[in-house]
Amino acid sequence: MAVKKPSAHITTSSRISLIVSNMSRLFFSHGNKIVSVNIPFYIYQGEDGYLHFESKAIGEVTPFLTSLALSIVSSSHFGKWNSIWDYIDLFDLHDDQSDTRTEQFLMDFNNFFFNLMCTEDGYLRYDYDNDPDRVDPEYHPEHHIDIFYSTSNTFKVGLRGALNCEDVISILDIESKCHFILPPN
Repeated sequence: MAVKKPSAHITTSSRISLIVSNMSRLFFSHGNKIVSVNIPFYIYQGEDGYLHFESKAIGEVTPFLTSLALSIVSSSHFGKWNSIWDYIDLFDLHDDQSDTRTEQFLMDFNNFFFNLMCTEDGYLRYDYDNDPDRVDPEYHPEHHIDIFYSTSNTFKVGLRGALNCEDVISILDIESKCHFILPPN
């Protein structure tokens, strides 16, 4: 899939950064929050000036593939069937009239979808929370990092001060100097 970089800078209080190095991550910054997730694709800028996305499983990631994957996970049937093959009838993917809907396409899509579903999303959120009803220096410090989404998995790392987006990028960049968590006093 190719995406053209915007030609003009857009002024907003929110920011989206795509960082591609030994990591491929998106960073969303808005207000007092910075959220980062892993991108499960290899990303590069082609000679055409567009950003291209490739999957280890199948090569080029097309808009059709991403739309199909999104349709499946958005479907009310998602998670109720045992295999991606169960979705073939639902999305009419067995139609022989299209070259893209061949047996090979279905095998490739199955590999792509499986890899996509098994990829760690690497969710991390920096939060500055000054709500007096929530803030507690021991349990919910003003500055903290939440790791993972769900209540059953998440944990909070308290910080002694504020972070900006560049700080969070540095923490997650394996090519930068290591950051340390000190044991409690």
